[in-house]
Amino acid sequence: VITNGYYTDNELKNEFSVGREFILTSDIDMSGIEFTPIGRLALEFGFRGTFDGGNHTISNLTASDFTPENAAAGLFGKLYGNVKNLILKDVNIKSSHWAGGIAGYVGDETGAIIENCKVIGGTVTSIPEQIGSKWDNGDKAGGIIGYGCIGADKVQNCSVENITITCYRHGGAIVGYANTVNNVTGNAAKDVVIKWDNSHDYKNFGATSVGQDIFGCIVGNNPNFTGDNTATNVEIPE
Repeated sequence: VITNGYYTDNELKNEFSVGREFILTSDIDMSGIEFTPIGRLALEFGFRGTFDGGNHTISNLTASDFTPENAAAGLFGKLYGNVKNLILKDVNIKSSHWAGGIAGYVGDETGAIIENCKVIGGTVTSIPEQIGSKWDNGDKAGGIIGYGCIGADKVQNCSVENITITCYRHGGAIVGYANTVNNVTGNAAKDVVIKWDNSHDYKNFGATSVGQDIFGCIVGNNPNFTGDNTATNVEIPE
């Protein structure tokens, strides 16, 4: 049901789109399940309701999307709405573009808020893809979201612990690329390793650019940003 709760082309497509709240009432173990992220960016579908995890845990989430040029993976692919009070444990998220534990892409300035969520253990990976004769993407990967924080969209009071984030550029423990870094508030990252996938240097960043607006302990596009967020034992490429 939730997978069909989308909004596209400024037109409501069904009753599950706006103003609907889904509440998780028990823990879920998704071992052995290949999960399709809720909200598909390539089809311009995005979840616009509210998902309240009720402080329950979804364990062993494996979610991926390799849609050419527009892949977005996480529990949610494209998110217009709100996610709160959710724990993800031992995630395995893979995409050829945007990747995050909670959501891959939150980019439509709808006032989406991700709050009081935790991602504990696992991997978030964005893999470069070949587009024409060049290698592209492989970017914007974060523990909570890959890309977002535009306008009133926010990530607040979330935490990430004991995960490995791998991408070509814009990798952050909380957000891979935050358009407005000040919308990332009150979050905590602990024991996070961010790795650089330099197998295809498509923008010729080279090793000299690592650490310069490419990777960060909180957000990947501003390595000097902390705000009121905290980072403990977060490793970034040097």
